Amino acid sequence: MSYLLQQQLTKPGSGGLLLLRRRTPLPRRTVTYFCSGAYRWLEQTRLGDQTGTECIWLVRSEVAPGQITSAGAATVEALSPTATPVPEKGHVRTSEMQKCLKDRYIYSPKLIRDLIFAELRAGMTSLADKQLTVSQLLREASTQAEEKAQAEGVKFEFWRSATDGVLENLVAAQVLLDEHGRAIEPGPHARGTKVSGLSAEFENQCEGYLLEYLIVTLGDVSWPKDRTALAHALFKVGPTRKEVYELQDRVDELMALQKGRIVEKKDGTLSVEP
Repeated sequence: MSYLLQQQLTKPGSGGLLLLRRRTPLPRRTVTYFCSGAYRWLEQTRLGDQTGTECIWLVRSEVAPGQITSAGAATVEALSPTATPVPEKGHVRTSEMQKCLKDRYIYSPKLIRDLIFAELRAGMTSLADKQLTVSQLLREASTQAEEKAQAEGVKFEFWRSATDGVLENLVAAQVLLDEHGRAIEPGPHARGTKVSGLSAEFENQCEGYLLEYLIVTLGDVSWPKDRTALAHALFKVGPTRKEVYELQDRVDELMALQKGRIVEKKDGTLSVEP
């Protein structure tokens, strides 16, 4: 087979991948380009039924097997390069939950949330002396958390948005205490109110609030069907940081803490008792 023909059959841009036994391996760039569009199945064919010309197709999920043809050893039918990948149902559900939290401005990535929580926990004993407002307190904790994250090699660009998410989460969960020891209630006044303390279990209360908010707002969260989606939406850190069962364990822990408050209805969906 001529070099020009090999180039034609393996060039990027067709939406499928043709691997020729006599021309391997393909450059990594070419393989990556095509594999990014491969979803459901592959097909092996020969050119002109000749031994040694086996081809492997990796194609997008929208393309049916009958659409792939090879005429002799010269032409290949082009597949659409604009086909859109179809996301998995689990990813759709997780994204729906995360969007729900973002729309309420209480979403923050788990890793960043933990870093800010750790700084808040470390400074609990001196809150009364500092006389900081809610906004000032969160800004200080976020700055310290960002410095430690950079020292540990954690890369994150959206600290301001994440800090706002943590702040609104703290206020919504009513875990911040004012100068009289009362919980600071949600509202326009909250950010300017001085903080004298934090609830002892503010981390569990904040994440418990996120869980309850999803249940109430979505209205169709069922158990255990949505257990994994909840775990990913609330606690996913990164592709290699934690196994899914560890994330699920945290959901289970919160469910146990909310026993009697989060209940299962007859249709299998969850509800939050007042």
